[in-house]
Amino acid sequence: MLSAFNDVLNLIEANCAIFRDGLLIGHAGDSLQNYLVNTLVKIDRSDKAVQLVGELMETDTTFSDIRWFLAKQQAKSGDLLVRLQNYANAPSP
Repeated sequence: MLSAFNDVLNLIEANCAIFRDGLLIGHAGDSLQNYLVNTLVKIDRSDKAVQLVGELMETDTTFSDIRWFLAKQQAKSGDLLVRLQNYANAPSP
């Protein structure tokens, strides 16, 4: 299960990088942002998924684009992504 979830996070990471680099603008960029927020909110609501994220964020640079995206969304999302944002901001073990 960890390997499959890692694959999902790698896809989310690639999409966060696309968003971060501004490769999609206008409606396409908005759609990507909405998709990422909705997907990450679903992950944040699952205790098991949040636990897996914690296991997979091995270093401060692991999933750096997801971390960047979560930081950018922090002011907009309120408590929707709080558990993932805590993992993203926490120092690695």
